[in-house]
Amino acid sequence: MGSTPAEGLPATPETLRLCVTPEGSLVDGPSCSDSVREEPSDSQVSYLDGVCPSSTIDDLNNFRQALRDICNSKWFEVTMLCLIIANVVTLAMDTPLASEDMKETLDYFNVIFLILFTIEMVIKMVAFGLIGKTPPGYFRSVFNCLDCFIVIVGWIAEVLDHSGLSALRALRAFRLP
Repeated sequence: MGSTPAEGLPATPETLRLCVTPEGSLVDGPSCSDSVREEPSDSQVSYLDGVCPSSTIDDLNNFRQALRDICNSKWFEVTMLCLIIANVVTLAMDTPLASEDMKETLDYFNVIFLILFTIEMVIKMVAFGLIGKTPPGYFRSVFNCLDCFIVIVGWIAEVLDHSGLSALRALRAFRLP
């Protein structure tokens, strides 16, 4: 049979060998010997197709690409910037002199902004992956790490609202689109 990547040739479809051992496991290149079949049986192919059909992978990649396109669009960036500005304004309105109705309304808006920023974070994580190199993963950006930290602190402050952590909401002013 043809040469393998172990012999110094680049890995191409012509140089790769995929074999099925008698036990049914897949091995590649140098692990292949004359005692193994080079073509998987029909039952093994159907088993492999059922585990991860290529159409599912293609659909997932298309979905992630669509999310990347959204995240990289100008309108998404402008929308997030407007949300950040609106959030900063509502945070600035929260004063000790505010009425109870005003504080309740501001708390309502706080939860809405927190949900929207969490959705943004999750969309970016799905679109770019967490730490991948291509495209650069979510956590490869310092700004995304800061955003994630601020969202997590925001949820902690929301859950533990009566513990005095609500002052941590001011960190949201440091969010960057």
